[in-house]
Amino acid sequence: MRIAIAGLSHGHVDWFFNRSGKSDNVLVGIYETDQALANKYAKRYNIDQKLFYNDLNKMLDEVKPEAVSAFGAISDHIAIVRACAPRKIHVMVE
Repeated sequence: MRIAIAGLSHGHVDWFFNRSGKSDNVLVGIYETDQALANKYAKRYNIDQKLFYNDLNKMLDEVKPEAVSAFGAISDHIAIVRACAPRKIHVMVE
């Protein structure tokens, strides 16, 4: 499944990056507005900077995920759901 991540501020996002050897999900994009946090995760997990976006709608339009997993602030969850709904993208709120 093509998955995008929206937000990195909840520490339990690490489960996704610690799935070495699993190929059932493919990370196609990461939405994060905090550049320092994005850099931290890019460095920690050797993530290509091209996967990072600071604009949710641009990421959704460009990478066309099948699902988005929201790991950011709870207050951002409704905006993520509203962005994904018209595109018929499944949302997993963590």
